[in-house]
Amino acid sequence: MPGDVSSISGQNALQVLAEAGRPMTSAELGNKGINRMALNRLVKAGVLERVARGVFQAVERNTPEDARAVWAWASLRNPSIVFCLESAAAFHQMTQGMASKLNIAVPAGLKGGSPELTSNVDARYFSWPEPFMEIGVDVISVEGVDVKVTSPERTVVDMFRYSNLAPASVRTQRFIETEAFHDTLVRYLEKSPEGEGMKKLRKVAKPLGLWERMKPQIELVAMTVNRDFTP
Repeated sequence: MPGDVSSISGQNALQVLAEAGRPMTSAELGNKGINRMALNRLVKAGVLERVARGVFQAVERNTPEDARAVWAWASLRNPSIVFCLESAAAFHQMTQGMASKLNIAVPAGLKGGSPELTSNVDARYFSWPEPFMEIGVDVISVEGVDVKVTSPERTVVDMFRYSNLAPASVRTQRFIETEAFHDTLVRYLEKSPEGEGMKKLRKVAKPLGLWERMKPQIELVAMTVNRDFTP
């Protein structure tokens, strides 16, 4: 076993982490009586691993099977963040490939800026007003941590919102290719019971001020999907 866990602080840290069943922040560990000096010493001794800035887990803990473990680490740092766009599309299996960068929404005016991830993780951050952080957002569990991710329908709406199909008045950045949006929409409609997908998209798009602009695109793609799947 790496390091020396015979010290009281090492035993306490491992026990606290085992009871939590997940990585913990330095603030959480500090509340359990394990200060920053002790944490640094335990990392150097190979007892603990700093998996992200201010987030620790036991070295002896099995490597996470969930490839989204970094989602949990980032969410521990800032529970308000929402994984969105291509990251969410990949999670919901509505795209052909994985996003080259993590796509993370943070509340507009967030103090301290964007959450800091491990140095080898490439992320793109989006500043959203508070209402946009709530509409069509699901909570999932990753590594025992509550993680926020946009729902399938909200993901489709956001893919539209950041494409060149959206009016300039509602987009702050444009980086989603039209083909990528259409691919996500097709995959979403294929998974949705007939008629239900449109209703759910409308429910999310309307409060975001996008329904009227999205509707023709959705209807066109929906006709194509229905024609392709007609026996």
